[in-house]
Amino acid sequence: MSKNIAIFADGTWNRKDSGADTNVARLFDVTVNGTVSGERNPEITEQRSFYDPGVGTGALKLTGGIGGLGISKNIQDCYRFLVAHFEPGDRIFLFGFSRGAFTVRSLAGMLGKVGLMKREHASERRVQRAYRVYRGHAEYPHYVDEFRRQYCAPCPVHLIGVWDTVGALGIPVNALNRWNPFPHHFHDPALGKNVTFAYQALAIDEAREKFLPTLWTVPPSKKEKRKDQVVRQVWFAGMHADVGGGYLETSLSDIPLEWMAEMASAAGLEFTSEWEARLTCSHLGMMHDSRLGWKSLFRRKIRTLDGVPGLRIHRSVFRRMEDSSKWQSPYDPPNLHDCHYVVEPWPREPAPPEPPPEDPPAADRKAAKKAARRKSRSAPP
Repeated sequence: MSKNIAIFADGTWNRKDSGADTNVARLFDVTVNGTVSGERNPEITEQRSFYDPGVGTGALKLTGGIGGLGISKNIQDCYRFLVAHFEPGDRIFLFGFSRGAFTVRSLAGMLGKVGLMKREHASERRVQRAYRVYRGHAEYPHYVDEFRRQYCAPCPVHLIGVWDTVGALGIPVNALNRWNPFPHHFHDPALGKNVTFAYQALAIDEAREKFLPTLWTVPPSKKEKRKDQVVRQVWFAGMHADVGGGYLETSLSDIPLEWMAEMASAAGLEFTSEWEARLTCSHLGMMHDSRLGWKSLFRRKIRTLDGVPGLRIHRSVFRRMEDSSKWQSPYDPPNLHDCHYVVEPWPREPAPPEPPPEDPPAADRKAAKKAARRKSRSAPP
């Protein structure tokens, strides 16, 4: 019998049970960890899950959050978990938000380039060496091939599910980026042929230049393509954390969480029975401002949607555009204009909200006020 192995990598300064959990932590909480029913796949009888806090949540909080120090450690932590638990025939699910998304995509790249170390070779020193080999894969491809042949085995990834991958590991002010001592250019976030399903939820309204998303692109060569690979990147209303979660108010971020859970469930991951009851999805949910306070140091740059291969816009975006003017400020993202897109369905789309009560005509309001004054004058003292 085989098992599902699910890895969850959180975003910068995010950790579970912090009071405002991200979608990564919330999905981890509802993922079955242990024996499963086998209803979806009789060959899968168990699930193992691993949660990795985001960079900047340990001792090096400032340098980890700003410079990205800790991503290398996070990748190796996840890799070690796979070495300890993976058996041939198991299915790997990887989930991440923001830099956590970058972490699991880099992990998938490492598995594709180096493979997964065989347990009999997996000393701590050799696992670290595998990571160094991955770092130099572009410069020393022959050494990578030899290391993989000697110590590792191919390792397919069944599904990657990420919210708003942030590839820039720099800091807000451009001048300070030249000082940043923690470059991570060697990470390979491209989608390899070892991945079967790849899903990404993206934020339409995020406008910080350093938070431009890292998209999966179409391989230029047919040799690099895999015919049965499913790639879907869907845009949702909201800022970075309105899509990946991390605010106390979750009705907007619950929509991409629901979508991701449905994709993972269809691919065979099992959740607890109450997971749907925890959601409060609303297309009219609060949209937060990601550039308040010190975050205003980030330069502004509106995200470009058009030109993205297979552009998909979630149905909830259009529901917000249709209904927002009745309840709040009209929602009309400029980067959605003149785009060629496919509408991603919303299976649990709520019914249209009841329209707000109309104000009575001015003449009726005046008459009501006069009647109230006459009534107050005629009332006994």
